[in-house]
Amino acid sequence: VRRDDLRGGFGMLLLRAKGYAASVSGGAVPSLVWPLTPAVDVPVEVRDWQGRPLAGVQLGLCLGSPNTPDIAFATSDASGLAVFPGIDPHNPVNDVHAAAPEWSVINVGRIDWAPGDHPVVAELEAGHKIAGVVLDANGKPK
Repeated sequence: VRRDDLRGGFGMLLLRAKGYAASVSGGAVPSLVWPLTPAVDVPVEVRDWQGRPLAGVQLGLCLGSPNTPDIAFATSDASGLAVFPGIDPHNPVNDVHAAAPEWSVINVGRIDWAPGDHPVVAELEAGHKIAGVVLDANGKPK
């Protein structure tokens, strides 16, 4: 992308480079030097409100407000462990959310982790099943 092409502004730029964590710039053109951080795999322990491990929980990580796209994904295994591959755990803006059937969708919050630390803990609360029918503009089921 040429810098001149961005003069009118943009929503968000996402930079990815092999061996480095994704980096995001929103709303303004970054300087000609865009520093990158080496990629780190970050472990997350997913548990229920009683501390028991939860398998099959999908985690997403975004580098902006909650309405920005996720840049990394992880799913917890039978021991409740999930690993975000190749991220920057010290990015000033990072937001983790979790979702699984029968569990509330939660915002885990910001990751602040360094190699050697215990895994980040994501604790989910029991959810409630909601059933319904999606209708089109004419009120007919889709």
